[in-house]
Amino acid sequence: MANVTIYSSANHWTYSDLYSTNFDDARVNNYSGSHISASAGGFSIYATGAFYYDSYGLSGGTLNTISMSYGGSQLVTATGFSLNVSNMAYASPSRVEQALLAGSDTIVSAWEQGDSYRTYGGDDWIELGSGNDSVDGGTGTDTFVVSVHSSTASVSTTNAGFRIESAYGKDSLKNVEIVSFSDKSVSLQKGGSSSETLTGDRAAVALTDYISGGSGNDKIDGGRGEDFLFGDAGADVLIGKQSGDYLYGNSGGDKLLGGAGKDVLNGANGADTLLGGNKADKLYGGRGKDLLNGGKGADEMIGGNGKDTFKGGAGDDEMTGGKGADTFVFQNKFGDDVITDFGARNNSEVIDLSSVTQIKHWNDLANNHMEQAANGSDVTISQGGNSITLIDVDLADLGANDFLF
Repeated sequence: MANVTIYSSANHWTYSDLYSTNFDDARVNNYSGSHISASAGGFSIYATGAFYYDSYGLSGGTLNTISMSYGGSQLVTATGFSLNVSNMAYASPSRVEQALLAGSDTIVSAWEQGDSYRTYGGDDWIELGSGNDSVDGGTGTDTFVVSVHSSTASVSTTNAGFRIESAYGKDSLKNVEIVSFSDKSVSLQKGGSSSETLTGDRAAVALTDYISGGSGNDKIDGGRGEDFLFGDAGADVLIGKQSGDYLYGNSGGDKLLGGAGKDVLNGANGADTLLGGNKADKLYGGRGKDLLNGGKGADEMIGGNGKDTFKGGAGDDEMTGGKGADTFVFQNKFGDDVITDFGARNNSEVIDLSSVTQIKHWNDLANNHMEQAANGSDVTISQGGNSITLIDVDLADLGANDFLF
């Protein structure tokens, strides 16, 4: 395990400059059994450990710390590791870096011009300065710190991984599993082209998950915590579960299950099935022939384009069909619901009351359960303490063809 600190440099040195420097001709300034001081290409290097020498020079030992400066300015310090000196003799900077960062490491950088970093194996903590950085976490569960002072950023997917944009820069992440903000941590996962099962809750505590499915037919389970789940291409199943989640199906016929929290479900393209769950959810069908089921709670449902089917469930729901000939399905104890754009004049949209047992047929509905509202512009359907309000509908425009019994 190495602890690496990278300092801000007045000489505009960058972490990547190590790879363009020739250390083969490094000059040893002084040495002992516990330290070595050397210089190369303007760099000054100071190392500590337990070193052994013979008549030819350094013969073995263990390296425990490295400190580098350039032109009198401190650049890098690395502590908390143990490397065999014999294995590092004549090694390139990239090989030294790979050996140094093979475990679970901490990298803290104050360099503010942006740079490229790779941490190889282990569960790493990567805390960088401002600027546009590129990070490859390698294997393990790695954490990237946007800024200890930042709680706001946007997350998007790239071909290689994710892009984090904040006031501190635009950072590209590959093989990084967790992003830490000042107020929360976010788990990142990105699927590939095959059909996969991607699950949140990879940490011992509930994290906010940001999971992108890729192009296959994926199952994405956010688990505990506030989740952002993206199906991308393919027919995907997205499961939000406990907290307030955001589920986006994208293309393909997707199934979005909100769960226990206040969720936002967006089917986007394709014939999607959206189930809100137990709280006050927002469901957006998008394009395609969608099924929107609010479940329990006071839900807001918007169909978009296509012939959509709405099931309000329990709770006081608001439904907007959008474009297309839509069907609105009700059952007993449906609450106080509102349909904002029912097409009473075109006979293409239908209100399905076949599961409302106390409304038998058209004559029963017209004579006992339906009336023009007091405001004169809406129609109200009432049954046993429940109601359906049709916004901007004239009672005279409704007929038996607008209902199913």
